[in-house]
Amino acid sequence: TARLREGASGKTINEEVGFLFRLMGGVGDVVRLKLKKDRKLKLPQREDCGRALTQEEEPRLLLEAQRAQSPFIFPGIMVALNTTMRDSEIRHLTLSQLDFFKQLITVGKSKTAAGSGRTIPMNTELLRTLAEYKNWYEDQVAKASPDHYVFPSARSRKYDPTKPLVTFKTAWINVRRRANVNVRFHDLRHTLITKLAESGAGDETIMAIVGHVSRRMLSRYAHIRTEAKRRALEATATKPTPPSTEQPTRDTIQ
Repeated sequence: TARLREGASGKTINEEVGFLFRLMGGVGDVVRLKLKKDRKLKLPQREDCGRALTQEEEPRLLLEAQRAQSPFIFPGIMVALNTTMRDSEIRHLTLSQLDFFKQLITVGKSKTAAGSGRTIPMNTELLRTLAEYKNWYEDQVAKASPDHYVFPSARSRKYDPTKPLVTFKTAWINVRRRANVNVRFHDLRHTLITKLAESGAGDETIMAIVGHVSRRMLSRYAHIRTEAKRRALEATATKPTPPSTEQPTRDTIQ
């Protein structure tokens, strides 16, 4: 119940419990089988895949993030919206993983093997945001060191760059409430993937950026891609000129 109160999903908790059972070896197998028999083994999981921010919601969210007291929430949201990186991947970023010269972010340990070590290009907006944040960081946190965390641990405005930020949760809830936007932080990931699909990016490109996407999600994004093509074709449809309804006269016949 503690993990549920922290906002962890049923799927995440099920994976964590499964990992603990494997660590316990034979004892874990006995407990797992008992819980499975009593139908208490797994928590229910979300059937939906989340949702993307609308065109009206995104600027509201970013505006409130810029106004927030937390110095981390705006750059954190910008990283999520421009890279598809997960919450944990963002919080555990170190400065060594940011290459401002090549404009690349190298993802560290990820939820999946496919996600670990992937490189994601920084677009212009993200590069500008992180460059400004780096200036603030060196002024308020510490002189930049490769092993320092991009989002350092913070308590009462005292920063420890050798430890990662524990959570975006409080700042995220406040920003979301003020923007009147009811989404999860993870939905920022869905927002960019949806944009990529709508732009016509193929599965291979999306997977290279995102890391791992389930078959159900790929199916959903394939549908989004098809609908985007449909809208584009509707917008550029060639309309024939209606045939004339005038009756031919003797002069036009001659």
